[in-house]
Amino acid sequence: MSRLDHLRLVARPVRTANTPIRRRRDNVVRALDEQIRLAEMMTRGERYTATAQRWEIDPATGERRRIEWPRRVYAWFWQVDGAEWFVTLRYGNRCIDLARGRRAVQVESLAEVIETLRTLREAAREGEFDAGLESASRTIHARFKA
Repeated sequence: MSRLDHLRLVARPVRTANTPIRRRRDNVVRALDEQIRLAEMMTRGERYTATAQRWEIDPATGERRRIEWPRRVYAWFWQVDGAEWFVTLRYGNRCIDLARGRRAVQVESLAEVIETLRTLREAAREGEFDAGLESASRTIHARFKA
């Protein structure tokens, strides 16, 4: 009896390409997840702290170790005059058009902000903002080429 007999062997599946469109879409979905966590923490009255990680070499021992530090997260939603809330979708430092000439969604409460962010996340997963993301990406990259 072979050691491989109890394993389920299959043909190698074809990998899906990690295209620039797919990467942009994934980045926006990841950022929307973070915005949802931020809004949920705000509803509970807690402060949201995101962390970033990097490697650092300890000068005393020369040992390489991973450290975390807090990083700033800007909310994509805000309240005007204590009444309605507005939610935008951002890529880099650019607002993405949700419809032609419309860059924000107006809602009545913070709970609706969370639902709106979830709806935007699902729309981003389905690729509804790909044209806007492509346009924002071209604008951002044009500044680096100059």
